[in-house]
Amino acid sequence: MAFMKHETTSAHIMASLKVKLKSCSLPLLPLLVEEHNKQVSFNRELVKQLIEITIFLAQHNHSFRGHNENWKNNTKGHFKDMVVLLSKHSPILSLHQLKSKGKKENSFISWDRQNLLIESISEYILTTIRSQILSARYFSISTDSTFDISHKEQLSFVVSYGKNGLDWSRHLIGQSYDGAANMRGSYSGLQAHIIKEYPKALCLVSCTQIQFNSVICRWLLKKRSDIYRNNQIELYLKKQLKAIKRVGTTRWMSNSFALSTVLETLEAILDMLEQVKNVEGSADFKTGSD
Repeated sequence: MAFMKHETTSAHIMASLKVKLKSCSLPLLPLLVEEHNKQVSFNRELVKQLIEITIFLAQHNHSFRGHNENWKNNTKGHFKDMVVLLSKHSPILSLHQLKSKGKKENSFISWDRQNLLIESISEYILTTIRSQILSARYFSISTDSTFDISHKEQLSFVVSYGKNGLDWSRHLIGQSYDGAANMRGSYSGLQAHIIKEYPKALCLVSCTQIQFNSVICRWLLKKRSDIYRNNQIELYLKKQLKAIKRVGTTRWMSNSFALSTVLETLEAILDMLEQVKNVEGSADFKTGSD
């Protein structure tokens, strides 16, 4: 009697319901886990293919976005157009493209996701370079700047290193900058501040110094212009002496004048170069940037 009374209590009824629900839900758990794993695998392969598209466009300096990226347009920007093209051969991209059209949920294809892919790849590249520099022993730095098409100054920073411990105080052996005073200045330029901290980094070379380096200019001491003039006197009797002209950056006619002089006195120029080549003895010069 007591047993039958217990079966009608609310506690027994609730316990029975919980047992029944648990027994019914147990077969669903493996299915849910399996479905979750499939989705994770799908997303990984999808992101992998999108990363490959991003790297391809970046390597070829192609723009990613278009003026109108609506899926109904014929041209939707290089990134989306590449997705459409590859979806013809990739079931994963094809399925994802169909699901993501016109939906605001995370599609991995929107412009902000494109930027995230670019930033992630950039960070990975920088991390790889940093790890290689840290494992290198000797390295040098080179910086230069130029203006892009929008007239904004862009700075390039190049690190040359040998693979196989980055120690600035012991192993920095070279510097290279453009001709700007704030970079190569002897007193307050960047190179001066670096030398204060790392005295061995003395290999300073700038654009101007490369142009006028004594190694390049040493043959000026051989008076090539005089050799060129004498060759003309011997080869071109009673003709007006000519001088090799500098090509101007703003006057297009200067190209024609300079080329005309070279063609008219080509033999004299070749003889002059041959004489300079065969000059005996070495010129007094220094190898360096001082």
